[in-house]
Amino acid sequence: MQTTDIINTLLKTLAVSGMVSSVVLAPNAVQVFGLMLKYVDKRQRNQEARRVLDYMKRRELITWNELPDGQISINLTKRGKNRARKVDFDTMSISKPRSWDGRWRLVMFDIPEDIRKARSALSVKLKLLGFYQLQKSAWAHAYPCEQEIELIKRVFGIPTSCIIYAEILKIDRSYELYRHFKLQT
Repeated sequence: MQTTDIINTLLKTLAVSGMVSSVVLAPNAVQVFGLMLKYVDKRQRNQEARRVLDYMKRRELITWNELPDGQISINLTKRGKNRARKVDFDTMSISKPRSWDGRWRLVMFDIPEDIRKARSALSVKLKLLGFYQLQKSAWAHAYPCEQEIELIKRVFGIPTSCIIYAEILKIDRSYELYRHFKLQT
């Protein structure tokens, strides 16, 4: 893995596991790096872990220090939290449950002209997430995605009043949605 991948995975792990404020690792612990460094011997793992931690500290993504008992205390900085959020956003996907619940998720928006870039970026992201465009500013999806829409709003700085998220049971042109999402009628 490249250093960027290791850093992104570590930031995401720290943020996702709820350890956003801080984490303490056991002496010589590189278990946070898990499978990323599994092909390297123990001494090299420790050196690589310290190198990556030092790099992340220089980039102001984390603060860390070694405690007298050999444990390592890691704190995620605001900049680190932002990068973890961006990594989440870039790798975001909508999971497909085993069975469809019969509901359509609609995302409709009316975004002002002064934040046109956010409107365009929203449309691109919805398309990347597999949404089906019903109208210029109305998109549909078959699976739950409310959290993803909330993250998109935060990342693009779109006011809550500009986007409507709805779950519905029936919609005109549903045959198009069944076909797009490969669902049985």
